[in-house]
Amino acid sequence: RTPLEFIQNTTSPLALLATGAMISGAGIRENAKAIGVLSVIKLLIMPAFVVLIGALAGISGTVYKTTLLEAATPVGVTNTTLAKQFGLDEQLSSAAVVVSTVLFIVTLSLILLVT
Repeated sequence: RTPLEFIQNTTSPLALLATGAMISGAGIRENAKAIGVLSVIKLLIMPAFVVLIGALAGISGTVYKTTLLEAATPVGVTNTTLAKQFGLDEQLSSAAVVVSTVLFIVTLSLILLVT
């Protein structure tokens, strides 16, 4: 595969991401502190916890890398659906999904460099 094909494959996901950002733009500003805390926990603290436990337990290989990647994924879209279903802050949830997904580009790059 060529680099251009890799870029081409990101078009649809990036369009969805941009759409989500436009829809919840106001929620991002209103909930910046909460979204920042959620993003730090999900994208930095949880993977750091996996690294610590992996080092202490001597875990390596595919199991370790898969667990690390799972721990480092952004806030799930399912959270927005659940927030709506249970009458919680849907705007906060959708904004957290958008922000953590954008930040995941950076944290995933760092994880791939380290592992």
